[in-house]
Amino acid sequence: MRGRPGDPSALVRALCAVALVALCARVLGTAQDLAVRLLLAAALPLYALDQLRTARIATGTGPAARPDRVGLALSRAWLAAALIALAAWRGTAEAVPVVLGALAAGAAIGLASTRLPVVPVAGDLHDLSRPPRGWRHLLYRLWPVASLAFVLVLTLAPPDGGWPARALLAQMVVLPFLVQRFPPNGGGGLLRAPIVPRLAGVALIAAALLLP
Repeated sequence: MRGRPGDPSALVRALCAVALVALCARVLGTAQDLAVRLLLAAALPLYALDQLRTARIATGTGPAARPDRVGLALSRAWLAAALIALAAWRGTAEAVPVVLGALAAGAAIGLASTRLPVVPVAGDLHDLSRPPRGWRHLLYRLWPVASLAFVLVLTLAPPDGGWPARALLAQMVVLPFLVQRFPPNGGGGLLRAPIVPRLAGVALIAAALLLP
């Protein structure tokens, strides 16, 4: 399954993410903030799907494609880091080693993914004639690093008592996937629209943040 927007594979991936976090919580005994973690785990693949898809569309062959291949690797690194942080979370008192470990592991996975072939993805749901240009292009290139800086500041310089789990973990789910390579083209019908899984992810993130 290629994760086409509107396909059930997006939901399957979300359920797999929930199952992984639940399994890790069971095995490791890390039931801290479990409901928030499960909601964010379900949101992650839904929210990140379109950003990852457009990053894959942009990749190609030859020297000109290298920046986009690096961008795809960084997106994959963030996806892995966020999921690892959700799975290994042990409470705000241990946020620093968990987040730093997740970031390191995600970076290793992203680096390893550069050795894998990129499966072509159809671009019919996105307007490939409107890639970001000028300052938007610069923002797209720098956004993964800016997200890293923001998460590190939140982690290493918390307020007294630390950040609530939902505040820190939600940033790892939301921030890296805010900026994408191509905008949707608005065609293909509502069920295939790239915005549908993204909105579902936003709803789950909001539920995690508003959970009593």
